[in-house]
Amino acid sequence: MGVDTPLDPSQRAFLDAYENTNNNLVLVGAPGSGKTHTMVELVRHAVHRGVSTERVLVLAATRHLASVLRTRITQVIDVPVRGAIARTAPALAYSLLSAHAAAQSQPLPRLITGPEQDHLLAQILAGHAQGLVPAPAWPPSVPPQTLSLRGFRDELRDLFMRVAEHGLTSGELFELGQRHERPDWCAAAQVLAEYDTVVELSSMQPDVGRRDDPARIVSSAADILSHWDTGGRPTYDLVIVDDAQEMTAATVALLQVLHRDGARIVMAGDPDMTVQGFRGASPRHLNQATFPRTAPGGFAAERLTLSTVWRSHPAVRERVREVTSAIASAGIVAHRRATSRHVNRAQDPQASPPDEKPTTVSRTQPGVEAHLAPSIHVETSAIVNTLRHWHIDEAIAWSSMAVIARSTAHLQRIRRALERAQVPVTVLGTDVALRDEPAVRGLLDVLALARDDTIDLDLVLRVLQGVYGGLDSLGIRQLRRHLRSAELRQDGARTSDELLIDLMATIRDHGHHDIPPHHVAAAAIGRLTAMIQAACTVMQGHTHDAQTALWAVWDAAQVAPTWRHIALSDSPASGRAHDDLDAVMALFRSAETHVDRMPDPSVESFIAFIEAQDLPADSLAIRNQSDHVVSLLTPQAAAGRQWQRVIITALQDGIWPNLTLRDSLLGSLHLVDILTGRASEDGGPRDSAARTDILHDELRSFALSLSRAQEHVMLTAVDDDEQSPSPFLHLAAPQPRPITLGDESGPLDMRSVTTAARAALHQALLREDAEQAHQLASLLAAMEPHTPASDPHTWYQAHPVSTTLPLFHELTTLPLSPSRVDVAQTCSLRWALETSGGQPASGLSQSVGTLIHDVAAHAPMGTITQFTQLLDERWDQLNLPPGWPAQRLRSQAQTMVGKLAQYTSMVRDDVVEVLVEHPFTVEIAGARISGSIDRVEILRSGDARIVDLKTGRTAPTQADTQVNPQLGIYQLAVLHGAVPGVEHTHGADLLYIATPTKKPTTRHQPPLTEPDNNWVTTLIEDTVTTMRSASMTAHRNRLCDQCPVRTSCPLHTDGRHLS
Repeated sequence: MGVDTPLDPSQRAFLDAYENTNNNLVLVGAPGSGKTHTMVELVRHAVHRGVSTERVLVLAATRHLASVLRTRITQVIDVPVRGAIARTAPALAYSLLSAHAAAQSQPLPRLITGPEQDHLLAQILAGHAQGLVPAPAWPPSVPPQTLSLRGFRDELRDLFMRVAEHGLTSGELFELGQRHERPDWCAAAQVLAEYDTVVELSSMQPDVGRRDDPARIVSSAADILSHWDTGGRPTYDLVIVDDAQEMTAATVALLQVLHRDGARIVMAGDPDMTVQGFRGASPRHLNQATFPRTAPGGFAAERLTLSTVWRSHPAVRERVREVTSAIASAGIVAHRRATSRHVNRAQDPQASPPDEKPTTVSRTQPGVEAHLAPSIHVETSAIVNTLRHWHIDEAIAWSSMAVIARSTAHLQRIRRALERAQVPVTVLGTDVALRDEPAVRGLLDVLALARDDTIDLDLVLRVLQGVYGGLDSLGIRQLRRHLRSAELRQDGARTSDELLIDLMATIRDHGHHDIPPHHVAAAAIGRLTAMIQAACTVMQGHTHDAQTALWAVWDAAQVAPTWRHIALSDSPASGRAHDDLDAVMALFRSAETHVDRMPDPSVESFIAFIEAQDLPADSLAIRNQSDHVVSLLTPQAAAGRQWQRVIITALQDGIWPNLTLRDSLLGSLHLVDILTGRASEDGGPRDSAARTDILHDELRSFALSLSRAQEHVMLTAVDDDEQSPSPFLHLAAPQPRPITLGDESGPLDMRSVTTAARAALHQALLREDAEQAHQLASLLAAMEPHTPASDPHTWYQAHPVSTTLPLFHELTTLPLSPSRVDVAQTCSLRWALETSGGQPASGLSQSVGTLIHDVAAHAPMGTITQFTQLLDERWDQLNLPPGWPAQRLRSQAQTMVGKLAQYTSMVRDDVVEVLVEHPFTVEIAGARISGSIDRVEILRSGDARIVDLKTGRTAPTQADTQVNPQLGIYQLAVLHGAVPGVEHTHGADLLYIATPTKKPTTRHQPPLTEPDNNWVTTLIEDTVTTMRSASMTAHRNRLCDQCPVRTSCPLHTDGRHLS
């Protein structure tokens, strides 16, 4: 017999209702209230009262949850179980279709994969375009050029999925299109009819069974089962649906057939926790189950509610309640009033159900806290430090912590940071498609390089920075500089972007490159050359199927031995190596399947096949044990799991929530609204209602993420010029705190300990403290087998200074730009490091600023109409993804050109000529200063007014402007003849057009009168002296927080070990 486990009164009341009535039942409970535990107890209760395990069926929302349920049920019932007692609805549907095929002596059915479905739709649409069959009459909202795009096929597949879930035929979809004046549905119905015909014809071969795509398999099983009148028909006495809020309309239809066959239906769920709405799940099905059997979705079920939350601490539970109260109710709200009775089982192991793992007494206060970071780097570092602090200082097991983000891209960034910090991690769930695995992405990109006639910059950068190229941003920068220098030596004018593309084209077409062996990028370019040439050789042959080409590229990479060695080692990178090898194996299996099944096994069709896959491949790798890793996952993958501590990151406005309409072209959500009776009565546009539905779906995923924690949740977001925190963050934690990276915890990983010990040894040697130096040297010697950084040969302190000569000792005249003079005067170390390649890539705000400068240059005295037209013409150059962030930037840009128009209107009467982006070169005080002035306004008096256009949000003080080096150098350049015909200046102005004011903000610098004896000349002389020094000094200043090289600065904790 199984071991009795405690149930609270509401759980016992539910089991009593099952025992004392024959009603169908619905159990509603808040997250952590023990719904799954109660369902497991219900199975035990039913089996011990004589129900055969073969007559019990438990449905789960995902394969993972089904596996967990099978394990738990087997443990408690102490009765042999034949077959899978718990499974997903699609798995049940496939087993029913297989059983029916066996009963009819037919071949087993076969699922049509997503890529196969996409391939079939592409062929049908191509046939229309070529005139092979009559094409549907698509409305103007679907232009002809979109029909060949994969995005359009994705919209078609989404619409067909909704049609299948509700059991519609192509004819019924056509009628709905006519009734609701949706010609796009009528056209889609014709495509669906052709698709059904193609699938049906492919199933007519004697050795091929029924074919169904994943969207239709559940509804097909319901239809087959309802018409199954021969022997061998599967029936059940008890059907339990856990996480019933994830049911689709097709699942409900299948349950109704099972119920008519005598099964008692029991559902458990929480309508506030639905996270699979993108697959057709709806929380309304849970409420509709209580409707009469004659009503749609009705089971005449009795509803009961769990009253106690056992998982979450009261402080966490209260914040979850605040979030769920903002969600549309779906007809059920009583469960939101559940109270928390979370107890630390380390103190009282009898106080809570067995679902909950023992917690550890810690110094972190239970509850929800929110932190705002000034940059993504700071946010990521804070997550790394927090996880290590919890593990080392508070003894929280790695497996008791999780990081949740809305998208896989954010998780991959966190994963890389955690792996660098030697934190064991694993990405859980089915959210990483095979095409997105780094090892696979690199191989596909190399094949694309070898195949495509045109090469774009994004592809080149992905290849260079991928796992096979391995170049970081500094390596890319150095490669750009090498190519650009070679170009200038030949008097060329191509940009570094063009040169990178030409480099890859040369490698592809001629198989060689001009990168010298000693260059930092030489090894990467050499490996990529071998891979690209291997692909080209295969693809130029008579037989170039995908499998052959893939093997040639992989063999040329020569990374298998290294990855295998790392995977079998105890290195923190072993998990990544396992995943990479696993992904490559999955890719080869896909290539083999593609060659066997597809009539066109070419490389082109294989790349399209993989790119279309939204689901990951099954794993062969030996994964990290769950007891020793931090879980990284999306809300969908987090469903059904729990941890002691949870970090929810990347809570950015426009990302979470993302209110972009999912069906803006073909209206699949509108179709669902019509089928469920929620469409607007006038049939008009429903964008506002659709966005409201999406907002509630986003709130559900956030509430689910929040509720995964037993005692503590940390929320993080970036708040800077480009990103702002999500309103969800303020909803859960109204008073977020800024993140500051301190060193109060000390080094928390082996690498940091090694660095700290090396720095301490260096200081001990300087102090001639032999005893401490000996102790530290012994410690480092003991650590050497575990970390290469302990080897003295890798220490820069152990080597003599390479040179004591000044930086520019060979030059008699120093090259300077006005902006670099300001940096050198503020902090000479920052100037030196940025000059050596430490400048960051431009962000979105900088890109928008560059665009505004271009607009201003093309219409020096333009009007708002002219500026707006120029902005519209150039906006697409930014290549921004659609969504709220892009809309916000566009609004900000419009505001800036509006203020620029105000300025031109104010000065129009005083200005006779405007020189824009005016270049100049002057030699002053041993420096050759070159640059360009945004605006030189020639006034009626003949003087020149210098105007420097600024798109930042904060203007300096008037006092700071009077000694602004950049404006001063511009004025001095004019006095030295930079503007022909102008001998005097009227001063210089900073023009700010992005400040939070109604009008543009200006700051004035008085005019310079003497070309030689002035403060600017003295400043340049001091700067030249600093730049000619052999050492650079770090200075604290107000710009330290935004410094791109602060991690190399000895004044800051980020870089303190460099001294």
